Amino acid sequence: GAHVILFDMGLQAGKMDAKELASAYDLEKRDLVETSLALKVAAGWFGYEIVEYDEEALKFVIRLYGNFECASYVDKKDRCMSHLMRGILAGIFGEAYGREFEVIELKCVAKGDKYCEFLVRPRGGETG
Repeated sequence: GAHVILFDMGLQAGKMDAKELASAYDLEKRDLVETSLALKVAAGWFGYEIVEYDEEALKFVIRLYGNFECASYVDKKDRCMSHLMRGILAGIFGEAYGREFEVIELKCVAKGDKYCEFLVRPRGGETG
């Protein structure tokens, strides 16, 4: 239902934002990802931490602190709720690396975790 719509909206927005940044500032790969995330920080969406960034394996782990999408759900759900952010991350990484990525939310403040954490890997990938 709604989570699919939120993911798709995020995917399209992430792709579009990253494409515009790449074009305007000649950014690629990690620079494009970090600039995209930094702009979301500046907009007040979240703080972030890169836990793992393996360009060879194309495996990335990103933590979001104060994720606006989950602010109203803190400690109230039994599942992860960051569907828009999963889409945005998939769009940003897809644009940066020229392939499709899946984003799996591993932790979420809605479930009582201290932060929302995401595994980003190539779609259909078996990366750890």
